[in-house]
Amino acid sequence: MTNVRRTFDVPYELFPVQHRFLYLGGATMHYVDEGLGETLLLLHGNPAWCFLFRKIIAALKRDFLCVALDYPGCGKSGTPAGYGFTRVSIASWLSISSITSA
Repeated sequence: MTNVRRTFDVPYELFPVQHRFLYLGGATMHYVDEGLGETLLLLHGNPAWCFLFRKIIAALKRDFLCVALDYPGCGKSGTPAGYGFTRVSIASWLSISSITSA
């Protein structure tokens, strides 16, 4: 799979957040950031996506900035060429420092 933004809809009632996208490491990545306060970074397992954290975000967004992202190929994120879907691939992707707007 190449860099393809996943286009499926989740009813707002199930996941009441603003979906955001950025270009990172050769693919369009999906993330949400909701709330105010200190940042709480929510990282899902594999395979999963940030929808997993919907109830946690709803409960904590009054006190924290909840940031949840979809790893490459998960949820609404695209998949960069050559991505291996392994722990090493995820760790390498998380260490990327060049971020641009999608």
